[in-house]
Amino acid sequence: MLESYRSKFPLENVAVAFFCLALIGIVLAVTMQRIRFERNETIAAVVKQNSNLAIAFEEHTVRTLKGIDQALQLIKHRYEQEGLKLILHKLVEDGEIDPSSQSMQQTASTSGFICRETAASCSLASRWWVASPANGRSR
Repeated sequence: MLESYRSKFPLENVAVAFFCLALIGIVLAVTMQRIRFERNETIAAVVKQNSNLAIAFEEHTVRTLKGIDQALQLIKHRYEQEGLKLILHKLVEDGEIDPSSQSMQQTASTSGFICRETAASCSLASRWWVASPANGRSR
């Protein structure tokens, strides 16, 4: 019975098969285009986020360096006035240098510039940036 149906309508069967294949192709093309669009949108969002992070990092770095520069200018000015009698922790105790600011905390914790002793007894000779090549000490 099925064979008699096929023999009566062979052209219609082929047309339905091509229509189904075309429909599947269109759905696949639309799906692939949508995936491509969403991927490009995701990439654009990530690039924008990275750009915003880079700008924030740059601004933070500038603020940190300005805070450090301000503290060093104060220390330089005080050293010119007082000489070796300058005591750095006294500046902190008097509130002239604020170690609670984020830039000073980072400086103190990462580089070891801030010394808790008097200027005369504070030795930075063990630091790699102070060691000279003539001593044979380097980083």
